[in-house]
Amino acid sequence: MTVTGLTTVDTAGEGAVQPRPDQADTELAALAVRVHCATPTPAGDRCLNCGWAHPCSTHRWGTALLVTAGWSPDEIAGLDQRSGAWA
Repeated sequence: MTVTGLTTVDTAGEGAVQPRPDQADTELAALAVRVHCATPTPAGDRCLNCGWAHPCSTHRWGTALLVTAGWSPDEIAGLDQRSGAWA
């Protein structure tokens, strides 16, 4: 499996993150975390984008890549700044 130029090894049903993600990978991961954010439902938190239980696999992948790139938990949490009708 290839993710924007990173060769990954699928070890647990999800792509593993390789060291030293490049700028394009980091931007894609930030977008994934921003879009696949939690929204409360009566059944618990769900992904606003795909509807799966939060955190969904895309959100987990993006978070793992950003951590590998050196982002802090506060920087990652700061990506969730929703506004508008879908917030």
